[in-house]
Amino acid sequence: NTCWHTLALSTLSSDAAMTVARLVVLAAVASTASALVPPVRRPTGASTSARRRDASLAAGFGAASTKKKKAFVSAGKKDLEKQWESFVLTQRKGSRLFSCQSVWARADADGEWLRVGAVVTTSDEVSNSAAVAAQKQLISWTAAELHPTLNKKSLNLEFGLGPYVDDDAEEKADADASKVAPVEKAKSADAKAVGFKPQRSPLTEHQTSLGGALLNKSIGKGSAKFKKMATPEGAADSKGNL
Repeated sequence: NTCWHTLALSTLSSDAAMTVARLVVLAAVASTASALVPPVRRPTGASTSARRRDASLAAGFGAASTKKKKAFVSAGKKDLEKQWESFVLTQRKGSRLFSCQSVWARADADGEWLRVGAVVTTSDEVSNSAAVAAQKQLISWTAAELHPTLNKKSLNLEFGLGPYVDDDAEEKADADASKVAPVEKAKSADAKAVGFKPQRSPLTEHQTSLGGALLNKSIGKGSAKFKKMATPEGAADSKGNL
């Protein structure tokens, strides 16, 4: 190569020869420098968290995060039967029977208190006011179905709590509206920590005499425990007798 460069330069003018010589020197320097620089290698043991972070960045900023939906009690048959069974099961545990309270509703502050049912909680750490808050939609729906005067969309029902009234007892205690006090504001409780039982079922399918008897007889078999589902005129007693 050196001989060839020398022969080639001899055939050129002095200026051209100098230019070519400089180019040859620069090329040689660049080649030597690149050979001395080690190649950049990406670590093969990248951590899982780093890969996840890269993936999230690739997906873009501000992506919506997945939030767990809060459980709540809604109106209708499904949650009525679920909370009713929860009431019966909870009421039978220890001293929870003495923690039950009747729940009432009225159309306004000057309206008449009308009994809707009863509520209970799984522990003293959860108040009955919180039980009403958690089951407000269900209690409102039941109240509207049981009492025509409360069945108006424009009404903003007020709820109250009073002494527990056992609708399944052979000797029923009188429901005394004078002992009812408006429900205090409380944070909604977990739906699994509360129960609700209507004074009677607002559903037609629960008001058939045969259905009421069969459901009453199912007590103790782990099925839905609904007592006094029929209207007072066609009700089956706690033993399933009509």
